[in-house]
Amino acid sequence: TTLLGMVDASVGIKVAVNYHRKNGVGHFYSPIHTFVDAAFLPTLERADVISACGEIMKAALVHDASLFDLMETHGRRLVERNFVDDEIADEIIKRSVDTMLECIGPDLWEESLLR
Repeated sequence: TTLLGMVDASVGIKVAVNYHRKNGVGHFYSPIHTFVDAAFLPTLERADVISACGEIMKAALVHDASLFDLMETHGRRLVERNFVDDEIADEIIKRSVDTMLECIGPDLWEESLLR
């Protein structure tokens, strides 16, 4: 229901906590489908939107220069609008999810802790 949930948690497959090592206790489960519904975005506090932008920018800086360019050009306006009803916002969310999948794909179970 949050932008951060859409671009980060919805992509991850772990339900775990660090105990003696990263993800020491928990489970990994890869969902068949994940649905991203922007209907809740208007309800978010500005701080929650900005927090999600940090995760988007992290992915952009490390993996996707064009995503960075989109955020640099449109980010301020999108934050002010909570990423609501905007084709660029939809594109940024999609690219963020795709980038996260590319990032975690090689080490989905986080055995080598590459990222």
